[in-house]
Amino acid sequence: FSPSLTVAYKVSNDLNLYAKFVRGYKTGGTSQRSANPINFAAGFEPETVNSFEAGIKGNALDRKLSYSVAGFFMRMNNYQASVQTGATAGDRDFIGIDGNDIYGVEFDLNAALSRELRVGVSGALLSAKLGERSASVLLDTGQVQVQNFIADQTSAPKSSGNVYVDYNRDISNDWAAGFHANVSYQSSIETSSNVLDNRPIGSKAITDASISLTRRLGGDREFSLRFWGKNIFDKEYETVTFGSFAFTGATTVSEFGEPRTYGVTMSFRY
Repeated sequence: FSPSLTVAYKVSNDLNLYAKFVRGYKTGGTSQRSANPINFAAGFEPETVNSFEAGIKGNALDRKLSYSVAGFFMRMNNYQASVQTGATAGDRDFIGIDGNDIYGVEFDLNAALSRELRVGVSGALLSAKLGERSASVLLDTGQVQVQNFIADQTSAPKSSGNVYVDYNRDISNDWAAGFHANVSYQSSIETSSNVLDNRPIGSKAITDASISLTRRLGGDREFSLRFWGKNIFDKEYETVTFGSFAFTGATTVSEFGEPRTYGVTMSFRY
């Protein structure tokens, strides 16, 4: 049973309030990578979450400014944590962790400073804690091992945000130019619920930008060139990192994001 309930109130044409409750689940099952017949037969139970959210959305200054703010709280039970139960990193089962709390606030603000210039900023603050710090795990050898967990949930940055600027201007009746830039930020994240496997990924701030030139050809037809760059400051950052292959001597294995990338996009609309 996974109901959803939303209550919304329209204060005015420019202001809305809302509150929402949702109950969701992830199905249970059995791990195809299980190394222990007992664990395989037992499987794991469904994961459930009760989510509460309330917020405000509105416009101001003759709709030149739009904004939204929301707060949320989630209680997740039987979180399906992946644990190593065999001799290699691929021998894994899932165990349930109860009492996991996730809460935070997020916002979005956009403003038209002029007909040509628009700016925006968005962000979120997050707390995502595991409900248990250790569990007894049955290994393929028949032994019971106590595995310790990190305090924070995986892939949950404590803060994140984005800032952008858009500038578009008509040069003449037939030509237009534009500029776009944005900076995205994410604080450090944990990568594994298991203390021994966990390798935190550091914070990152990535800047992208583009310049466009458009030629109107009459009617709905137009031709445009867009010169763009991604990660223009060539920030080196990890996307994936883990320590589950430490038994081979590789204490940390990582994948990295794309370096500075740039190019030209040509398009024709008709």
